[in-house]
Amino acid sequence: MEDIKRIKRKKDRIHKLSSLINWLHELFVIVMIFGCFIKLDYIKFHLYAFPILIIHWLTNEGYCFISEVTAKMSEESDVLYGDKEESSRLFMKRFWKKFGLDLSGYWLNISTITLFFIAWIISSYRYYCNTDKLPFLEFFS
Repeated sequence: MEDIKRIKRKKDRIHKLSSLINWLHELFVIVMIFGCFIKLDYIKFHLYAFPILIIHWLTNEGYCFISEVTAKMSEESDVLYGDKEESSRLFMKRFWKKFGLDLSGYWLNISTITLFFIAWIISSYRYYCNTDKLPFLEFFS
């Protein structure tokens, strides 16, 4: 009986941690999409985040580390999907469903990257217009 309670407490803690990580992950996605509208003093953070994210995806075979961790922590992803590809995309599927979009596979990736890229272009434009410097090239001058 004692073991069952301990296992249940452990599952509850893992679920709470997974929920917290998921919430922070959603916050990051929202910042990546709408970060181009933040105050100009902080726009450099948005400008650096997109290239770092792309490098992360390229070095991790197209998957997000946070999505993989939360998928492993969640029993639901194992039951629903079982393979790495679908369970790590579960986060973005849920995110887009909140906006009424049911995307999968190719369109899920394209829509995410496109929105992040458009937001990054807007941030670059705002930064350039206000500083007369191109982002990233200021280090070489």
